[in-house]
Amino acid sequence: MSDVAETVRATVLEIVRRQRPEVQAVVGEQALVAELGLRSMDIAELVATLEMKLNADPFEELVAISDVKTVGDLCAAYAKAVAA
Repeated sequence: MSDVAETVRATVLEIVRRQRPEVQAVVGEQALVAELGLRSMDIAELVATLEMKLNADPFEELVAISDVKTVGDLCAAYAKAVAA
């Protein structure tokens, strides 16, 4: 797993576990909202935290936030931004 994907997954897990401490891991296929229960404020916090950690913002020009549905989509968006 790449460092970017690892950082994204760890950050998602950190935010998810605040509401659902029983969750032990997140995987690429999991839906951020439907399966993991993230709300709009959680997603805003997630994006802000990842921007600081990775020094990248894929939603500025590269990817539409509405296209990101799963953990894997989020990993791919940040991988693209970091590589740019």
